[in-house]
Amino acid sequence: MTARPMRSLILCTVPRSGSTLLCDLLAATGVGGRPESWFRPGSISGFAKTFGVAAEGRAYIDAAIRAGCDGTGTFGLRLMCDHREEALRRLRANSDAKHADAALFRDAFGPANYVFLTRRDGVAQAVSRLRAERSGLWHRNADGSVREQTAERGGMEYDRNDITRYLAEAQADKAPTR
Repeated sequence: MTARPMRSLILCTVPRSGSTLLCDLLAATGVGGRPESWFRPGSISGFAKTFGVAAEGRAYIDAAIRAGCDGTGTFGLRLMCDHREEALRRLRANSDAKHADAALFRDAFGPANYVFLTRRDGVAQAVSRLRAERSGLWHRNADGSVREQTAERGGMEYDRNDITRYLAEAQADKAPTR
């Protein structure tokens, strides 16, 4: 079992907010951990394969902690609002204690600083998400090369209903919770 990090930085965010850029900048500082979406359901199997561990269980959490820590003992985690329940499910399954949500994060990742990142222009955020969802192109590197692309989907028509739905989802994710 991996020791609990000395501290953590948990970036709470929503899609198309600029979190990839912020994660890269934090990792480059050498003091902000190496934040990734360790609990994004669509990424867990890939991370587990890279780590050489099973996707379920304590070994995955320990491997994510090792990968997300920097030399200062800070663990970095990007936690999209819709990935929170997956993270909590995994932490509960690997904890003997029956804690509240914040205590589960503290027990696993040490004392945390939480940063909430959002985008001021909600309509631009919803349009950006629609473009990414439709094209499959989520991120480019600074040199213009593709960094993250899912299967190409085509059909770049703008859909008012999808934009309205993405805007509503982003606004709901910004609402305070428990």
